[in-house]
Amino acid sequence: MGDLSITMGEKEKNIPWDEIHNHLRSDEGKVSPELGSWIKEDKRNEEFVDEIKTIHKLTKGTSRSFHPDKEKAWYRIKNRIQLPKGKVRLIRIVQKVAASIALIIVGLSIPFLLKTNDSENITNFFVPKGNKSQVVLPDGSKVYLNGGSTLSYNEAFTDQREVVLTGEAMFDVKKGDNIFHVNTENIDVQVYGTRFNVKAYPTDSDVEISLVEGSIGLTRNGKTLERMSPGQIAVLNKETDKLVKASGDVLRVISWTRNELIFENQTFEEIVTYLERWYGVEIELEESLKFKHRLTFTVKTESIRELLDLISVMTPIEYNVDGMKVIIKKKK
Repeated sequence: MGDLSITMGEKEKNIPWDEIHNHLRSDEGKVSPELGSWIKEDKRNEEFVDEIKTIHKLTKGTSRSFHPDKEKAWYRIKNRIQLPKGKVRLIRIVQKVAASIALIIVGLSIPFLLKTNDSENITNFFVPKGNKSQVVLPDGSKVYLNGGSTLSYNEAFTDQREVVLTGEAMFDVKKGDNIFHVNTENIDVQVYGTRFNVKAYPTDSDVEISLVEGSIGLTRNGKTLERMSPGQIAVLNKETDKLVKASGDVLRVISWTRNELIFENQTFEEIVTYLERWYGVEIELEESLKFKHRLTFTVKTESIRELLDLISVMTPIEYNVDGMKVIIKKKK
């Protein structure tokens, strides 16, 4: 596997962990002057705190701080994640994190390990925007996590195969004696040994479940809402609570697991949402462009600039890239 080199950049050293911890512990969500100043320094600082808050809510973090056992955490990572070939570089190990969560980033294709305190026995994996990763669960099932996604499961997983998903993941579930459950905020999935994709980002208006092969049931509060067959896509509108199931192109839906994004006759607004997660950037789109144009194209290895150059050939736009901020406007 090669040697491990551990580094911590100046930005990571300057993260005000104590202030973030106190912010999460506060019933009113009070932001100290120090934390407020740090958040205002960079848009990404605000997004980082929001992600920590999401993880804290998901894992029901306790009120005490947590000092991670790095050796134990690394052992767990090696036994839970399929590592890429070649040398692996441990980018950073965070010494202290708010609300009993240890954050460990291992390479670009490996997620944060989010471990709550031992009394809760919960293990979580988080993949930042602009990244993708694969996690192997204790029963041998594989989960492909898209950017901005969190997967959580209990240590007693083998006795009750149940995970909690926030974001998007493609599951390759091994058959077992126990039914496999995927829980999201709005709808749950009962699995009988299969391959399927779940897209359940908190900021999206819909939850989308696509079945590649096998059989699954969509449930809520233990009640089955729909049974799905291979090639079907089910979409739940969060606002209306309406569930629609139909045949669709499931291979296009899971194209992100093949390092591709395939768009077919989709609006600029829909496309921008995907591109933000794909490249890990923030995109500001001019209002007049959101629904005026529908585009069809495939993203593979193109950089954000190369892609926008291609789009500008199809659509009259101009753009500006400033670090992680992208502004797209109608061409004058």
